[in-house]
Amino acid sequence: MIDDQVTGVETEDGRIARLVLESGRRVEGEFFLDCSGFRRALIGELGADWVGYGDVLPVNRAMPFWIDLKPGEEIAPVILARAMKSGWMWRIPTRERYGCGYVYSDRHATPDEAKTEIEAALDHTIEPRNDIRIDAGRLREAWIGNCVAVGLASSFLEPLEATSIHGTVVQLMLLSQLIADPKGRRRYNTIHARQVDDFREFIRLHYVSERRDSPFWSDVAANHPPAIIDRVERWRHRLPRRQDFTPFPLNLPHVHEQLHISVLDGLGLLDRSRAKGALAADPKARARLRKLHADLVSECTRAAAKCLPHRAFVDSLIRERAA
Repeated sequence: MIDDQVTGVETEDGRIARLVLESGRRVEGEFFLDCSGFRRALIGELGADWVGYGDVLPVNRAMPFWIDLKPGEEIAPVILARAMKSGWMWRIPTRERYGCGYVYSDRHATPDEAKTEIEAALDHTIEPRNDIRIDAGRLREAWIGNCVAVGLASSFLEPLEATSIHGTVVQLMLLSQLIADPKGRRRYNTIHARQVDDFREFIRLHYVSERRDSPFWSDVAANHPPAIIDRVERWRHRLPRRQDFTPFPLNLPHVHEQLHISVLDGLGLLDRSRAKGALAADPKARARLRKLHADLVSECTRAAAKCLPHRAFVDSLIRERAA
């Protein structure tokens, strides 16, 4: 194990030959994973090209801030996302505070206007931690030479569905299957591009709304990509099906109908009578789902009766760790 900072990359013939460390040490290697996040410290030295998603995803700035918890105050056990005039706001609970932020479009709000809107929504002042430029997109090639960028080094989307966590896990699963394949690099790059492009479409779906109460929402409604419009119109008349999605390579987990159904239903874009009709046409499936639902309700009810409040649970983990 080497605990050091990478300060330079030495390349030969389009490949990484060695890393230069802060200590002055040089480390050679045959294969490198770039896990340096937005820095892209390794693959950036190989001429990595960025494909931006600004034409599809409507937000491009983030203003993070904290809300401190009072001593002993109960902690909400859920993450909240709230639509705002020019984007959306998140709230993530931790033991001592809520990590919050406003992801917004700077074409529709200045940082000062974003801060004012946050304070009006929360009814108290905030201290922004930063105001960050969002450059949503992906690398054109996440595997160049003998280097593979994973996680935030390979792509970034707004955290509306925490796609980065899932995407990183699937990337590593994919790499483990292709690393020894002579055509693995080409296949990896094609599949990775498909993965993140599909995530982009799924995130954009969340912006299909009846809201027209601000310039942001009016502009979003007027500029939905044709693929999104076609899908929403198709699913107004029936539920999404697995056949609506191109199979994802190597049978790896991906964004399919099960995720779209819950989002579409939450947005009011599904006709529930269609779901009832589909179940009525298949009595066996209806009976199976009714039993599954009853079992889940029973199991969750029993579990809820035994659950500690969220703060008590988190505090118990701290005590166990200190013991």
